[in-house]
Amino acid sequence: MHKHLLLAALLASLWAGSAAAAPVSANLAQWTSAGDVSVGSATSARITTAAVDSGEQPAGTASALLFYELEPALGMAPGLLPADTIEGSGLQFGFSAPTSTTISFAWTLSTALFDADYLDRAFVVIDGTLFESLADVALTAVNGQFSYTFGAGEHSLAFGILDVNSTDLVSTLDISDLRIGSVAEVPEPGTSALLLAGIAGLAGTARRRRG
Repeated sequence: MHKHLLLAALLASLWAGSAAAAPVSANLAQWTSAGDVSVGSATSARITTAAVDSGEQPAGTASALLFYELEPALGMAPGLLPADTIEGSGLQFGFSAPTSTTISFAWTLSTALFDADYLDRAFVVIDGTLFESLADVALTAVNGQFSYTFGAGEHSLAFGILDVNSTDLVSTLDISDLRIGSVAEVPEPGTSALLLAGIAGLAGTARRRRG
């Protein structure tokens, strides 16, 4: 009887070890905001390049930040933003991932008045040092989906929008359907073999008892 209980406990611990850890939770209202950011819900936000000093009306309660203010506000390495950046706004989130974690969201980029000489830009920054462009503004709204999987450990993600070459036009990045979740881990071959052997052992014991 004691052997059966020990084997059952071993199998339970192996199974628990192979299951995915609890997802990393996030609410955009709890992210660090910089510049003109208006959070609509836990999973949606509006980020613009509007600056009060330029006579523009922000969507939120703050104004877009100049590039050298935006970088530290979003945890970026100095000089990370492209050289054509004038100002911008964004959201940043730092987290500790217990296991591989995927962050994804839908985005829409639009501008109040399109000018091919001033292509404002939506962006993401991964772990403070990797800059990626989502898209430049176009004559009509641009839509897309972002997804990135982080390994276990300490990480950060920032995203937002930048005024490029001029501050005359207001562009907007709408974020929706933010999702953060852990990726299921596949058990190591040795763990899987031990788990199967334990199940087989239990089944053999049960057959002998019936016999």
